[in-house]
Amino acid sequence: MAAKSNQTKKAEKYAKDKALGVKNYTLPTLKATRDAINKLCKQHDFDDWREMLTALLEHAHRLPDDFFSLPRHHIVPTAKALRLMQLQGEIEALLAEDEDE
Repeated sequence: MAAKSNQTKKAEKYAKDKALGVKNYTLPTLKATRDAINKLCKQHDFDDWREMLTALLEHAHRLPDDFFSLPRHHIVPTAKALRLMQLQGEIEALLAEDEDE
């Protein structure tokens, strides 16, 4: 009996899970993310989240460039942090001057 490849094992596990109605997520996801994915799948009649994600990505190029402007954390340093950074910069500038002399 030949050993099964990883690809064969994964395909069998996926088929078994799908028959049981188990959703397979390969990356850890937040419950809110899973709920949003499941809602999109249900809303657009997708059986599998991978199919929905593929369709979303295939059609995303048609959207305006700024449609998916992803928010990033905006960090505003405190006054104390700004003073410390300025002092550190002044110290580095003085040390650089000393090295040049």
